[in-house]
Amino acid sequence: MRRWWDLPEGWLSLFLLLLILLTVAGCMQNAQWAPSLQQAMGVLTWAAVVGLAAGFLLARVLRPPRFVAHLLGQIAGIAWIVHLSGSLRSVRVPGMAQPVSYLSPLLQGWKDLAAELLIRTVWLARTFIRGSTGEDAVLFVVVLAWVFWQLGFLGAWFTFRSHLPWLAVGLPGLVLVLNLIYGPGVAARFFDYYAFLALLFLFYYLWKQHEWRWAQADVRYPGDLSRAVFWAGLFFSALLVLGTALLPAGAASQESASFWDRIIQPWKETREAWERLFSEVEGTGRGRYREFAPTFELGGAREEPDGTAFEVYAPTAEYLRAITFDQYDGRGWTDTAENGAVWHLPAHEALPITALKRDPVAQRIVPRLQGGNMVFAYAEPVSLTLPTVVELGTTVEQAGFWDIVSLRSRTSLNEGKPYEVVSLVATVDKESLRRAGQEYPAWVRERYLQLPDTLPERVRALADTIVAATVRRTARLPQGVQVTEVARGTSDERDLHIRLAGGEEIVLRLKGEQLVELAPPGSLVSSGLISPYDAAEAIQDYLRTHYVYRTDIAPPPAGTDAVDYFLFESRTGYCDYFASAMVVLLRAEGIPARLARGYAAGKYDAQKYAYVVPLAAAHSWVEVYFPGYGWQRFEPTPAAYTSLPYRPERPLAPGPVARRTPGPDVAREERDPFADLEEVQVPKGGVYEPGAGNVRNRVAVLVPAGIAVLLLCGLAALNVWSNRGLRGLSPVATVYERMCRWAQLARLYPEGQPTPYEAAWKIAEALPEERPAVAQIVTTYVKERFGRHRPHGEEVLEVRRAWARLRWGLWGHILQRFRPRQHPGVEEVQG
Repeated sequence: MRRWWDLPEGWLSLFLLLLILLTVAGCMQNAQWAPSLQQAMGVLTWAAVVGLAAGFLLARVLRPPRFVAHLLGQIAGIAWIVHLSGSLRSVRVPGMAQPVSYLSPLLQGWKDLAAELLIRTVWLARTFIRGSTGEDAVLFVVVLAWVFWQLGFLGAWFTFRSHLPWLAVGLPGLVLVLNLIYGPGVAARFFDYYAFLALLFLFYYLWKQHEWRWAQADVRYPGDLSRAVFWAGLFFSALLVLGTALLPAGAASQESASFWDRIIQPWKETREAWERLFSEVEGTGRGRYREFAPTFELGGAREEPDGTAFEVYAPTAEYLRAITFDQYDGRGWTDTAENGAVWHLPAHEALPITALKRDPVAQRIVPRLQGGNMVFAYAEPVSLTLPTVVELGTTVEQAGFWDIVSLRSRTSLNEGKPYEVVSLVATVDKESLRRAGQEYPAWVRERYLQLPDTLPERVRALADTIVAATVRRTARLPQGVQVTEVARGTSDERDLHIRLAGGEEIVLRLKGEQLVELAPPGSLVSSGLISPYDAAEAIQDYLRTHYVYRTDIAPPPAGTDAVDYFLFESRTGYCDYFASAMVVLLRAEGIPARLARGYAAGKYDAQKYAYVVPLAAAHSWVEVYFPGYGWQRFEPTPAAYTSLPYRPERPLAPGPVARRTPGPDVAREERDPFADLEEVQVPKGGVYEPGAGNVRNRVAVLVPAGIAVLLLCGLAALNVWSNRGLRGLSPVATVYERMCRWAQLARLYPEGQPTPYEAAWKIAEALPEERPAVAQIVTTYVKERFGRHRPHGEEVLEVRRAWARLRWGLWGHILQRFRPRQHPGVEEVQG
């Protein structure tokens, strides 16, 4: 009777397989990722090792039925990966005083981690379905950990249960090769290690299989033959790897990637989807300019990457805005307009925006690191040379275009490919903003005064203290206001009674020069004793002078409000903390404000005639709303790369906007980049799609996400069904058979035994837009089947491309076949 520890494959097979997995995990981890991401990828090793152990246990020791074994393996893998993700709450990076937090330290226990990963997965699925860009580094690590669990589990299964050793080492090899081609700065020595171990594994495994069969058949062989075969395999593997290592280097990884993209179109689409979903993941060898997700948390230490994000050809330097946020929950910020209205803006057409004290400024923006489709521009953008989707926080009927959340191009923003924007840049003076008043529209009050119920009262008290100090220092009080001072029990305590012209009274309780209490709270601004502009400027200056800018900070402790922790405990932080604190303090005073993210202004390069914006200038700042003047920028962060917005004290005499001469490459263009300036005020259309609501509800998203997952699973099952029994057919016949099977499922296949042209007619009649694809497939199939013509090369590729187009049309028809449709007639498909 065979016992489980009597391995026909030998225990050395398990050890060699473990070394192969460790090599591939080391190759992935030691690529030139950002230091914190490199450390976070340490979970890949543990995912592979435990996956290998689980696979060995189920394949060799317990030996349940295949379906049960794989089901248990997947459940165990998910549980283990969720457990490993807990390490992402605090990632220690050599050389950094504080850990980097990819996940919030507030997450405690397996359930919290699982819920967080589920929510992130739902948002990633929505990103994939909508075709937008993701930036979740957590899911990037988690997905890779899941891949390495599968490598370990399936490696053990193929080795000790299915006896497919080529797959056991081939799958890790495939991952390693993909990392070598597409990963940032991967050392080629890992492939040499892998090749040596894989060859030795195959030599040893195949020999042990023969040895076991000989033992079962009582075949006699020399006892030292096994050792001799092992050493021969060792020598041959080393010789082969050494020989290949001495050969001249082949094509660069970028050229290899281009080759495979040309040869295998589905692989190119898969790679592009992966890069789009994880656009923020970057390495030190090559990277991307950051896109910004619709939610983020105030965490721990932050890294400052090297490199250039943009070159901006413009007459003046301004901040490049990407996205704005409206909701603060005590831990971070969310853009609740995810399901809001959008405006489809064609290229070279303008948004109908009008505002006081704004001048049109043209920019030519050149991305210097390939990214996704988020558009960066001066605020407020009104015209672009790209077809753009304008995401709005509030409907056009309520706010016009004064609540732009983000802009996304319909095409990818490739490295070095410029785009032009015309923006209305604010030129308003301080005196005008002081007189703007507080008649805020309803949409401003609803979206931009929100504060969490859990906000500590001392944060509101600090806002009152800052504003009260400004009121007492400037003594700029409206006419008709009476101030009475009343002493209290001790000599340093007194009350200031401020009676307004309308009879309302405000009481400031002071101890020395320190404000103890304001009654009613937040009334200094709403009563008109101080303008919202002066209050905003006072809070901005207070933060810049009382707090320290640092990036190597610890994350807020669990259960604490991040802004409260920054203001009263740590007193140090980076731009996210300064901007969050100012927005919260302003809202506590009844002043509408929002947080914006993008890039600070670049430095002018006289050689390029452009403003160069570094990656390290990724930044958060504050925008405050003033009636009639729209959103105005404020800068509370006292960092070297930031700049305060220039505002004169009083209105300046009207005159032309100062412009810097564009660079030589701009001057040579046939089209003047400033030609749009005369058209920025002219509304020229666009397509408006009102949103269903402006508030994101994460729980409600689970339903459409679940439907999307079911649809994807159905598509996968359909692919499996359509591919059964096709082995041995030619490529063209395989595509034709798949088309017929899908057509049967869509009820588009004629009854009986139709000819290929009759089948094509039926499909083209229902899907007239796919008629060229149907004709391509059927014509080529008929030539091969009945004309003794053997397609090859480009002809086969054309058939596969036609099927790639037709497949989605059939899939859409399957989903909508129960809805009444009228199809226009089509001509007969020609052979």
